[in-house]
Amino acid sequence: MILFFYSFNDGKPTHWATAGTVTQLKAGDRYSSDTGFGVGIETAANVDGYLKQVIDLNRTGKEVVQGDELECLVHYSTIESKRLEGPFRLALRWLDAAGNELVSTEKDFINNPDIYFGRMKAYGDLKFRTVCPAGAVKLEFALLVAPGSLVRMDDFSVLRLAEKDKTPLVAILPQYRTMMGEVGQPTTFPIALQGMHLSADQTPNFGGGD
Repeated sequence: MILFFYSFNDGKPTHWATAGTVTQLKAGDRYSSDTGFGVGIETAANVDGYLKQVIDLNRTGKEVVQGDELECLVHYSTIESKRLEGPFRLALRWLDAAGNELVSTEKDFINNPDIYFGRMKAYGDLKFRTVCPAGAVKLEFALLVAPGSLVRMDDFSVLRLAEKDKTPLVAILPQYRTMMGEVGQPTTFPIALQGMHLSADQTPNFGGGD
């Protein structure tokens, strides 16, 4: 499932729901010039924005069933953000036939209200995974944008992995973070870690400078 932005209607990408002021990105504003267009979103000072698509898991030839592992990839850049960690938040939800959210093993990573990321002006990428829970008929694929932000998004994908492609993966959010504090005083902030198919326990290694 490749979630490109090939066509727009009234200035908005077709098959996507959006909130915020949407811009169709072309040429140098894109991550890739070979896959249609990109999407820019600007949010007001006190209003969230988002880019969202609900994926039918029962589409002929592209069925996703309980236990299937999906690998998701997003490309993004931040022009302006009032949040130190970045303006983006993952907000993926597995839904049952009644539209209710189902419990996901990866919920703390794929839909964590405390975790924002993406403070970088050059295009960055985030790759992560989620496993289809029992009873799911839809996947709501959403990327939220914090208030007071100007961002760009391009080349999204959601791929169902074959067994041979279920390789080790480690993902961390936020990927970059500026921390402000006083010398000798502890500072804490939330992070989310995801590890898939690792051969042994891993110890995170965080680096930084003054």
